[in-house]
Amino acid sequence: MANKQETDWIARIISAIIFAIAVYLIFRPICYLFKSWKIQKGNKTIIQNLHHNLGDFWLTEQEKQQFLFHTAQCDLADKKIKEFSSYSLLVRKDGQYDERNRDGKEANYYAEQKDKSEKIIKQLSRSPLKKWNQFNDSLKEEYSLRTANLLLWAYIPFLLVIRQSDDGAAIFILSMIFLGLLQLIVYKLTLSLVKNPAFPFTPKPGQVTLDNLNEHTRGKKTLLLHFRFNLPPNISNCAEDTSSAAWPSSSLFPSSSCSAINPPAPLNR
Repeated sequence: MANKQETDWIARIISAIIFAIAVYLIFRPICYLFKSWKIQKGNKTIIQNLHHNLGDFWLTEQEKQQFLFHTAQCDLADKKIKEFSSYSLLVRKDGQYDERNRDGKEANYYAEQKDKSEKIIKQLSRSPLKKWNQFNDSLKEEYSLRTANLLLWAYIPFLLVIRQSDDGAAIFILSMIFLGLLQLIVYKLTLSLVKNPAFPFTPKPGQVTLDNLNEHTRGKKTLLLHFRFNLPPNISNCAEDTSSAAWPSSSLFPSSSCSAINPPAPLNR
């Protein structure tokens, strides 16, 4: 008796899975049509704004300023860390300098600033290629969906004919399931075969470096801002800086800094 109940439960689960797959495949052609329309609309907007050169996905003038700023931050931090390495500072187990003296705190500060700036530089240097790859993947998606949707238009006359037969409803449902499965196969196959459809529209950019930073231009140029270095904050002199010229507006970068900050004077050794 128990075995029969278990068998019935397994049969119900299998039936539910088959039904869910059938429903998924039946509605797949409609999903493909809607998704294809949405992606085509987005790609059309991007293509209209392309200039067919390496500047299409390059850094904006604001991002270039941020790249230069954080490169200068890293250079300053390297210089300071090299200076502190000549001091007899204790190093903790976590690799940071002992902060029981002022030099240790200052050395850790510059190491932290360098780490943050390096991460931002890495992100900015890969930004053009990342944007190009996103556009390329979007085109691959569009072409694969359009190829799959061709099957639907070719299938419609057949569906209209079978609807008129005696068992038209059952055959129609089975045909829609088969169409959904066939579309899924064609979609996946086209997606794997199409490699770089973005090449006819725009060249593939490389990684941003100091050498090629200003070789390409994207967006409206703005006046270069004066770069300010972050120095270890002196609490007594730290004040909130809300000047709009202090930092380029971006979620990646701080919106405030300490003004009129003097680094702590080194201890007598």
